Amino acid sequence: EGKGRKTGLTKQIEEDLKVQVLKTPSELGYTQAIWDGKLVCKYISDTYSLTIAVRTAQDWMHKIGFTRQRPRYRFNKADQALNEQFKADVKKNSMNKRTMK
Repeated sequence: EGKGRKTGLTKQIEEDLKVQVLKTPSELGYTQAIWDGKLVCKYISDTYSLTIAVRTAQDWMHKIGFTRQRPRYRFNKADQALNEQFKADVKKNSMNKRTMK
């Protein structure tokens, strides 16, 4: 066993965290849409009365197999058909430029 400070991530917390982060935060009563380091800190604090740093929460999430994700922006008012047509045109035009060389 290594020297240095022991982790606060017990098997109980690790197993619980694995289960809870598969749920949406709203299922646990949080208003945030996705899990991030700050929200994991809040959950750990609320559930276990344990204060950890955001970076520690991110490390714990990585240790249990999750990666940091950025939320994707969606434009709800956008016309989906026009969006698909635009993507097709861009793809077609980029293919034309490649064949011109």
